Amino acid sequence: MILFGRIGRAHGVRGDVRFWPNNAGSSLLRTGRTVMVGPSPDVALAKKVQMLRFDAKGAIVHFDGVDDRDTASSLTGHNWYETRDEFPKAADGEVYVVDLIGLDVRTEEGQSHDCEERFVAGVATDVRVGRSKD
Repeated sequence: MILFGRIGRAHGVRGDVRFWPNNAGSSLLRTGRTVMVGPSPDVALAKKVQMLRFDAKGAIVHFDGVDDRDTASSLTGHNWYETRDEFPKAADGEVYVVDLIGLDVRTEEGQSHDCEERFVAGVATDVRVGRSKD
């Protein structure tokens, strides 16, 4: 599963939560979808997106079965995960970062580096974390 975004604090008293998507313009952000929510992919549970809206601060989501502030607060710090198959096809000349993991990366001098580990979101750009094969 792929990390799609992070769930923030409860918003209001009826079970809504703040949501910080990795891509606020994604077509995956819509109501009626069932997504995986949890602190990690191995324990994430299926939740149906009942309501999703944006305000000046970002996204607000309501999941089915999360009907009060206490239940919403229990999701704080959890993640929204998607399977790779759910993502729309990348446009020509574009790739998803997740598709780069595992590729052989070479410097201009021909030195090989694995791109096997992960990418970390940076302030200005994402940073590749990997290991040199040499």
